[in-house]
Amino acid sequence: MHLIKNLSRTIAVMIALTMLVGAFAVLPYSASSETLAQENIADPVGIDIGPSIRAQTFDADDIAADAAARGISLEATMADNYEVNDTNWYFTWGYGAPYGESQWLNFTKRAEGTYCEVWVANDLSFPAGDPRNDGRIEITNDQANYMVQQFDDVIYPIETAYFSEAPPLNGTNAAMPEFTESPADYYNTTDDGKVMIMVFNIVDESFENPAYPYYIVGFYTPSTPYYYDRNIIHIDCWDWLNRTGEASAIPYVYESTIAHEYQHLLHDYVDSGEESWINEGCSMYAEALCGYGYSFSHIDAFFYTPDNSLTQWGDQGDINILADYGAALIFMIYMNDHYGGSAMISAIMQNQLHGTESITDSLLSMGYNRMSFDRVFRDWRLANLLWSMHEGFGVYDYNSIDSYDLADEIKILNWNGEGSFGSEWGTTKTIELIDEEAPWLGHIDTGISLLSAYGTDYLHTYFSGSDPKALGGRRPGGLATSRPWIPGRWNSSSTVTMRLPFPDGSCRTGKRTDWYGTPTRTTWPITCWAWRST
Repeated sequence: MHLIKNLSRTIAVMIALTMLVGAFAVLPYSASSETLAQENIADPVGIDIGPSIRAQTFDADDIAADAAARGISLEATMADNYEVNDTNWYFTWGYGAPYGESQWLNFTKRAEGTYCEVWVANDLSFPAGDPRNDGRIEITNDQANYMVQQFDDVIYPIETAYFSEAPPLNGTNAAMPEFTESPADYYNTTDDGKVMIMVFNIVDESFENPAYPYYIVGFYTPSTPYYYDRNIIHIDCWDWLNRTGEASAIPYVYESTIAHEYQHLLHDYVDSGEESWINEGCSMYAEALCGYGYSFSHIDAFFYTPDNSLTQWGDQGDINILADYGAALIFMIYMNDHYGGSAMISAIMQNQLHGTESITDSLLSMGYNRMSFDRVFRDWRLANLLWSMHEGFGVYDYNSIDSYDLADEIKILNWNGEGSFGSEWGTTKTIELIDEEAPWLGHIDTGISLLSAYGTDYLHTYFSGSDPKALGGRRPGGLATSRPWIPGRWNSSSTVTMRLPFPDGSCRTGKRTDWYGTPTRTTWPITCWAWRST
């Protein structure tokens, strides 16, 4: 149960935020958590690297030179079509081998269906001597065929209906053959739009360090339509036995990842300029849309660090990137629950405006004429705190998920009623421990102490009577003032008076008779607080 629903005393809850305008076939090996610990191997959480790799560019001459150094003749590998068990070289975009080594890997087509084909790298191994070089990196033909079935029967029809048809690419306009001055096609297909699922051991921090807590579970890069003229997504090979299927130790990891990356592919086709938080939010939502469930672990990471920005991707660094995904996901869940269901997420995905403007315009297109992104954000951050059907006629609650689905309530900071410049709370710590075997060492430090745009601090204080001390809040990043961030006081007419600090150090006073005291628009950070007796 949440704090607001449980406390038997009067609480003041202050929200300080910044709002700136502007297949599972049987394998011979299955490792338990105890075994992983004995081998000093993390049970890593999968992450997507879409925002970073979508921003990358690749030099054609470098790709060709890498192929020549490897002794790969692109012309010699041309074919009119590829059958199951055919092999070919594929460029892995900097994630197929450690830095400085060739990024060309040899793949074999292991399975094919109506809408996709699965290619698996012939070498899936970790560095020599790594304890993970066992059955956990094997991909069987049964698993490959299972994944084809999941894509053809589940992912493809659902995402086609809600998002878009696949781009009609077939390899005939690939740039790769130009490196050999050959007019032939490369990785071509007679089925326009068919998706290639490339499975290999993605080289990341976890590749070199078995104890690293995260691994790149998949990615999509917009470079593939140009170089290959094919629809291609990339999936990691780690531990498919325990991460595919409903009955596995960690269900549907790779099925949901394919659904996630396929949305990125479609989004790149429909609106390639969309901001990361919306693109990622749609992909996280697509996982559940395809029946693989919501990733509550990502939401848990966000609820542990709610000061993580909704709209500024990676504002607390890669070490807390799970919180970025969690924020984007639960915001899309909120939009689904209150503003039209899956049709709203479809509208957002297909909207040609970007960022917060896309949300506002999608609300308008769905008939919610009085709503805007800022108004929804105000309600959403309170819903994350209250989870209540009683206040606001249900707007501060969720319909499709429950608070019991999460590990804990959203983090609320203790506040003693004195002004603060932000540093008194220290830097933000992630949900991950420095060492699972030594929890007393605490949580991983992001090194970030200030709020970014659309980040939220939740503070509470205890008081008697109707006039608490003036409350302070964390100073947001970029605010050029040395004075504490202090709002006004509660009065008997249920009006909250707030002081809004400006860059010149001055403060302006505004009033709002909203019970929660949360203005809908401002060009500078706001601090507000609310109270409830239970």
